[in-house]
Amino acid sequence: MLSRVSSWQKASTNVTTLFFRPKNTPVRNLTEMEANMNHRQTISRVARCFPDLTRQQVEDILAVLSDLWTEELQRPDGEILLRGFGKLRIEVQHIRAAGVMKQPGRTTLRRLYFRFRPTPQLRAAIQTALEEDT
Repeated sequence: MLSRVSSWQKASTNVTTLFFRPKNTPVRNLTEMEANMNHRQTISRVARCFPDLTRQQVEDILAVLSDLWTEELQRPDGEILLRGFGKLRIEVQHIRAAGVMKQPGRTTLRRLYFRFRPTPQLRAAIQTALEEDT
């Protein structure tokens, strides 16, 4: 039986590569990356890994992912699990308003906690990269 998954769609086994990529594309180490990666840099790096896609197509894909993840996180108990990367979720805490925080007509306040829990593989890769820098 022929596989319908092409070689570039198979997950990489390198823990520093957290997305599907073509097999012959070199992977840079975490320590070689820029200090902060913005939207444009993300699109450029993903587009280099997939030469068949234009930057606009990559940007459209990232926009769809962002919209889907935003919808999921807006739901109560919404959670996003990215295999090989980690878990994203938002916790809501209702606290009693007292002291300086007390407002007329409000007895409780809502506090949002934005949580990210990396997978053990990602945590190990980051710790290894940080130890190599010191």
